[in-house]
Amino acid sequence: MKLFPTLSVFLIAALLLSGCRPPASDDGTPPERSSASGNDPCLQGTWMMSNEDLNSTMQALAPIPNLSIPTGALVMTFIGNDFAYGSDNLTMRMSMPGGYMETEAAFLFTASFSTSNSVIQFTNTVYETEEFVWRAVIDGEVSEVAGPNTVRFPVPGNGPYGCSADALTFEAVSGATGPVVLFFTRQR
Repeated sequence: MKLFPTLSVFLIAALLLSGCRPPASDDGTPPERSSASGNDPCLQGTWMMSNEDLNSTMQALAPIPNLSIPTGALVMTFIGNDFAYGSDNLTMRMSMPGGYMETEAAFLFTASFSTSNSVIQFTNTVYETEEFVWRAVIDGEVSEVAGPNTVRFPVPGNGPYGCSADALTFEAVSGATGPVVLFFTRQR
């Protein structure tokens, strides 16, 4: 079974996604940050990026043919000054002739945060991930294969955000495609 080309595509997707960052100003420099110490009460609670929005975001950030997220979502929580962002039953799949290759993508970012004038600042960020097990299903045969151990999903960075009673948005910039809006809806 020739999986090298497929694994190469996954590795390229991982690299493209890991390049997501907050937008720069018009002159190309990162936006200035204040030493904010408050936090916006609008952010407090749990937010989710639906599977449909996640698939659209992934295609905008890393337009890889046949790459999809058939199950799962991204969840973000703000409690006090603590921030957590991770996967919820997320499966990545790459279709190929005769079958597909997939993995469960389990990750969690945690950080402290503060806000000022609709700008968020994250500090003490920690990224945890489980080692991915890739399954290839080709012509009905299943086998585990080596692949990238981690895939970085779009992460909000320090910068502007938009928050209302039901919607939370961040802008991420991919080196491949430019600005992409990360859209979350309030869960509680």
